[in-house]
Amino acid sequence: AISRELGVPPFKVEKLVSQAGKFSHGELRRVWDYLLETDKSLKSSALQDKLILEGLLFELCLGETLRISEK
Repeated sequence: AISRELGVPPFKVEKLVSQAGKFSHGELRRVWDYLLETDKSLKSSALQDKLILEGLLFELCLGETLRISEK
């Protein structure tokens, strides 16, 4: 049912669910929030996309927020 709704093969959904099971709800929520903030920044910020994506990697790898000011 999920694979049909998403339009992807069932084995891909199974793999994703299996991988997601390795993380806590809090960890998945944190990553989701980082992704949302990055998406907003890519669409609205004057910063270079590369800097925004580097900030996302920093947050995901170190669990810390990298503050880059717009000038």
